[in-house]
Amino acid sequence: MLDLIKSDNCTGCMACYNICPKLAISMKNEMDGFLFPQINSSLCIECGACEKACPVYHSHIQGSGKSKYYAFTHPVYEKLVSSASGGAFSFIAELFITKRKGVVYGCALDNNFCHHVRITTIVELEKLKDSKYIQSYIGDIYKNVKEDLTKGLQVLFSGTPCQISGLLGFLGKKHYENLFTIDLICHGVASPLVWQKYVDTLSKHFNGEIENFHFKDKFTGWGGYSISFECNHEKYHERAGDNIYMQGYGAALFHRLSCYDCQMKGANLSDITLGDFWGVEITNPDVFNEKGVSAIIVNTPQGENIFEDFGLQKLSKLVLKKDVVDYNPFYVRSVEYNKNRTKFVRHFNQNKELEGLIIKYLKRPLWIRIKTVIYNLIYGGKND
Repeated sequence: MLDLIKSDNCTGCMACYNICPKLAISMKNEMDGFLFPQINSSLCIECGACEKACPVYHSHIQGSGKSKYYAFTHPVYEKLVSSASGGAFSFIAELFITKRKGVVYGCALDNNFCHHVRITTIVELEKLKDSKYIQSYIGDIYKNVKEDLTKGLQVLFSGTPCQISGLLGFLGKKHYENLFTIDLICHGVASPLVWQKYVDTLSKHFNGEIENFHFKDKFTGWGGYSISFECNHEKYHERAGDNIYMQGYGAALFHRLSCYDCQMKGANLSDITLGDFWGVEITNPDVFNEKGVSAIIVNTPQGENIFEDFGLQKLSKLVLKKDVVDYNPFYVRSVEYNKNRTKFVRHFNQNKELEGLIIKYLKRPLWIRIKTVIYNLIYGGKND
């Protein structure tokens, strides 16, 4: 029987929930707003399926250690501007749908609820664009992926490294040639409960429903990006560095506990890893674009398959690993634990006013302070 129920290592990937043959596992909210598995002992038959699927118990795939690193910018300006970084995911996912007639799974923000969805059209692809600084709810998605794979459909699954590992654990030892995975350079996931309270706070302040929220709007550029949302048919922008939710996220004030010691760092579990190519104007100024540049990290032969088949080699520049890691260190290390997290969670559950609570316990880690100085030097103070 799974004994990680209260463990700080549990990622909330929901592999155990999806694989249980007796539906004995449910996901329950803890005080910090994150879901953890709970086992109904009266239903559990102690088959061990949950332990075998758990990415914390087992490493389901080992990276080859031969990853290749690239800089990429979407060739279509409109699609570049509407993407979170350089438009790599949009480019790959669109061709996966049109060229391979495949299905794509990824994170969507529907009515301010962050969850994984299945899409099959270019129109639906808009849901998956933009970063979401919240933990995405998986639900029964792994079961849907397996059903599609069994039918022989081409499947592209995107998510955080722990969600990729959760999916691979759920699928077991069988290798699917028709499965392609994309993860991201992850800064950690934020509490869905804190996010919901933030949305409620905005709604009360603006006296209306918050719609079309974007975490990375390029209204103020890529390097100094903004958050944006609509309310009562008006659109609002705020620099991410000035936004109270993003300040709390940047300080890792309400991250999942497992994110502070992420077991997936440097594992290269996915076929392709994507992220912002921060510092590209310094390391590779010849490919810098003020509207965004993606780092593409190709980890496996499956990833090479997509990279070559979709013509990405002609649109990308091969770069050094150091070029990517130096300005985006979360590719290889976890976020720093915020010592005020416990106090924040306790007072958060006492229904304290969110903005004041974040300000009170905001402790900007060293990496944030260094990043602030670098950004101010590069972008002239456009980003905090």
